[in-house]
Formats: sequence, C-alpha cells, structure tokens
Amino acid sequence: MKDTAVFCEGKNDIKFFENILEKYDNTIHYATFKGEEVKYERLNNKETEYVRNFLRYDRQKFLIKSEGGKPNLKTAFAHFAAYLSQTNTRMVVMTDTDTNQEHKDSLHKFTDDIKEKFNSGHRESTGHTLQTLENINRKNSYLLSKQSYILNREGEKESDFITVAWRESLESVAGVKEDYSDAEEKIENLAQNSAISDFFKQIIF
Repeated sequence: MKDTAVFCEGKNDIKFFENILEKYDNTIHYATFKGEEVKYERLNNKETEYVRNFLRYDRQKFLIKSEGGKPNLKTAFAHFAAYLSQTNTRMVVMTDTDTNQEHKDSLHKFTDDIKEKFNSGHRESTGHTLQTLENINRKNSYLLSKQSYILNREGEKESDFITVAWRESLESVAGVKEDYSDAEEKIENLAQNSAISDFFKQIIF
C-alpha cells in the first residue's frame, strides 16, 4: 500500500478510518491530526510541521487529518496537495454532501471549490494546476467518488486524488444520535458494512 494522506471534516471521520484500517490491516502504522483542537493562530505552522514529520518516517504510513468543517477542509487540502503530489503520496478527501438529494451536484461543487482555491494559490507560485473530472467514477447507496488530477507546470499529470462523499453525512448514514452519545458504537458498526468497507478498500488498499 502506498503512503496515504486522508483529509476529512471532523473527528468522527477519523474514527471511521481507524475502524476501516483495523478491519483490513491492523499492522498499518497510522497517525492522526485533529485540526479543530489546535488554536487558529498556531494551526498553519503546527499542521505543516506535522505533515512534514509524517513524511519523514522511514516506514509505510497513513495519515488521517480532520480540519474542523468543510470550509477548513477545502482550504487545508488546497494548501497541501501540491506538496504531497511531489512525494508520491496517495491523497484521499472525504466529505459530506449535506443533502438528501442532488448528491452529484454537491460533490462537483465541492471539488470545483478546491480547484479554485488550489489554482489561485499554486498556479503562479509553483505552476501546478488542478483539473477535476465531471464523471462520477464509483457510487453505491451510501457513497460516491470522483477523481481529480494535479498537473505540473508543463501541463502534464503529476498525481491524482480521490474525493469521496457521503450521501448526506457519515453520521446520518451511521444513524448517530443528535447528541453523538452513540457515535463510537455506530461508526464502528458502519465500518463493518461490507458495501461501505469494500468501497474504501478499493480506494486505499
């Protein structure tokens, strides 16, 4: 398995990925970073240091980063993607569609927002640009995903990444109560759903 960095919205997403990894390969060394627990004025330096240290480990590795909401997720991924694309790290972005219909439109809007942020931040400085595809490459009753590409200064493909979106949200699919009192149990059960776990197995293993 390639070194992998997963960017997601919140702590429950991290719990989900921990369960997925433990289900398929509990020997994988993984690290987590919860951006919502770091004071804003220290966040950029702290997470940059964390990502660079993660990449220095001389072993197979898996990083799961939560950003504390969708706007922060878009910004953080757009910031780090060009750097990670040069390290042969597989990149996965996981988000919620936040709607019970028009899921494709929600996913396309999300990746278009990342594209805009990425290109405005990297086109002039590094020459990298991001290109999103219009087609959905995988979907089932719970999830859908699409692929995007990062191009170098010459317009050649340097790397790609997958964006995975829950139909509505991870919590709604799992049936988590509004007060999150049963979140850990429900998310653990969710990772055992074969249609869901197989979806992620195809992406990260």
